[in-house]
Amino acid sequence: MVVVDTCVLSSLAKIDELDLLREFFDDIVVVPSVADEVERVGWAKFARSIKEVLYFEKADEGKFVLVVPLSSKELQYAYTLKNEYGLSIADSECIAVAKIRKQVLLSDDKYLGRTAANEGVGHVYDLLTFLEACIVKGILRKRELTEIVSLLKKRDFYKFSGDDEKELFSYFE
Repeated sequence: MVVVDTCVLSSLAKIDELDLLREFFDDIVVVPSVADEVERVGWAKFARSIKEVLYFEKADEGKFVLVVPLSSKELQYAYTLKNEYGLSIADSECIAVAKIRKQVLLSDDKYLGRTAANEGVGHVYDLLTFLEACIVKGILRKRELTEIVSLLKKRDFYKFSGDDEKELFSYFE
């Protein structure tokens, strides 16, 4: 299982690559506050794409991202994190669920990632790490990666550093 935050969801939605999550992970979850963040910008095309894959109880056709309710322990821990680190409630909930359920956290927010690691979340991936893992697993080929990197720049204004981009493409040498 992987807990995904809003920034990764929005980046993948903007380039029509949400299915990469489904191809790589068996179970994909978001916390209620992430679903709320998506709802607040529901008019945007990328938000509509995300809302199309969310489900709350039973997955229907095409839905593969479960919005998980938090236990009282997770909710209490999330509010502790929010107060201690100044995180948003969505970021706090992501860390709480990932830590307490011992799951992977997928986020491109550096502060969130550092905080999660400091709090003992065992595996924190960012978009770079996720794409590398997709390459290693054989989900992405060079042509597809080239398209993804290009679309991220064009549609999400997301640019990998020169070293990071070089590292991504080094898997194909």
